[in-house]
Amino acid sequence: MKKNIFLLLSTFYLSGNLFAQKINLRLISPFPSSLIETSGITTTSSEYVWTHNDGGGNAELYKVDTLGNILRTVSLQGAKNTDWEDVIYDGYANFYLGDFGNNNNNRKDLKIFIFKNPDSLSIDIIPVETIQFSYPDQKEFPAADSVKNYDTEAFIHCDSSLYIFTKNRTYPFTGFTYMYRVPDKPGIYLAEKLDSFKTGTGLKEMWWITSASISPDRKKLILLSSDKMFLFTDFTGNQFLKGKATQVQFNTFSQKEGICFINNTDFFVSDEYTSILQNGGNLYMGSLLQLETGKVQSSQKKNSKFVQYRNTEERSFFKLNPGIKIVWLSIYDLQGKVLAQTYLNNQQPEYELQLPPGTYIAKVYDGKNIQNSKFQIRFDN
Repeated sequence: MKKNIFLLLSTFYLSGNLFAQKINLRLISPFPSSLIETSGITTTSSEYVWTHNDGGGNAELYKVDTLGNILRTVSLQGAKNTDWEDVIYDGYANFYLGDFGNNNNNRKDLKIFIFKNPDSLSIDIIPVETIQFSYPDQKEFPAADSVKNYDTEAFIHCDSSLYIFTKNRTYPFTGFTYMYRVPDKPGIYLAEKLDSFKTGTGLKEMWWITSASISPDRKKLILLSSDKMFLFTDFTGNQFLKGKATQVQFNTFSQKEGICFINNTDFFVSDEYTSILQNGGNLYMGSLLQLETGKVQSSQKKNSKFVQYRNTEERSFFKLNPGIKIVWLSIYDLQGKVLAQTYLNNQQPEYELQLPPGTYIAKVYDGKNIQNSKFQIRFDN
């Protein structure tokens, strides 16, 4: 009778599409302490980004260079920061800033502010115009848990329209982001629901959408999540989500909040500092050329033991190793289907699996490194 089988039968990458593509983000600079709640980012240059703080911050936009210095602060006249979540540049003349954060799915005052590209102006107080919108399918405020998909942290501009991608807060979590459209001109609108995309199932923090960007040539769309992004190519017109979808894994897990293309291949990513993960508050750069050339270094650390796995005659469980503060744990079957996701920390150091005997895959993040391992559940008599 075998009472204990320990983890690390083998360490490897999953095959197929799930982890077939990877990009290593390069740390550019920490944001200054006044911007630890940085949310959206946009840019007109590879030398800096424009960003803002999350809800409750000042109605200001900050120009930050790649050394982490605030070069300029502009105030938006006529705007209030209820819950600012993303800012974008239309590539021509205007910035758009989304005051559409809606964690509780109960807001009736969703707005997008329109203002001139600050780089084209010498003044530091910029007047705004306003788009007000609502979702045509939301009937209750707040929405019921099962349909709580009216929060937003991501949008893009394309061909005189703004396309909004929802952040899914449903319970049980369904994994869908929905795409809506509103005109890019001031007014009051009922958003048009156009499409949807299922990112994944399991722990919602691993799959919900927190920012979006479209390439200058309008041929690539990125939807951002905590440790990954979804790249859409080969679409026609505004049928973005019907194009070829590629899931791209990053080498870090953090509360990623912003993404913007610099050119047609390179992009910036930002994350917000969180005490639970004890990371974030940084600006990063990535490149799609890594996908095209395959020049991606493994982020796995084969000898790092974040957790122990134990399989006894009665139970099967993972336990956090001493000295490790927090990890994210995902369990997959051999076909890559997500079966369970959770996090382990000092308050919750153990997770018991409720799965039948068989061979499975565990993916573990410590916030910086990724470890994928095959393990077995056995209940010997």
